[in-house]
Amino acid sequence: MIEMPREVLKVARNETFGQRLRQLRRSRGLTQVKLAEQVSSSQRAICSYEQDRTDPPLYLIPRLADALDASVEDLLGLNGKRPKKTTSRDAFLRKKIDEISRLPERKQKTILQVINLAMQST
Repeated sequence: MIEMPREVLKVARNETFGQRLRQLRRSRGLTQVKLAEQVSSSQRAICSYEQDRTDPPLYLIPRLADALDASVEDLLGLNGKRPKKTTSRDAFLRKKIDEISRLPERKQKTILQVINLAMQST
């Protein structure tokens, strides 16, 4: 299962992904069970994400955002971190991310490994 890098999940106001997930879920009046049903997951997994014991797989992030009626940026705590003006480069990168998300998990994992290696060398 492909997971989000921890540094991506903890970016805003020293708030963890789990804290944001719990806050959004509660503000929508959802139980862990109901949220799990909406995203085809389990209550145990949602609990684990909220307690920051495990990170959700990459494919689950947009599902969680949709179920919580939030943007992926809100869920990841990236609001205010993005440039206000979307450039053609941003649009290109978003398109590539969307294409990658439709690939088989094995290929996604390989691509993420290459990206991580490239990021380490900069």
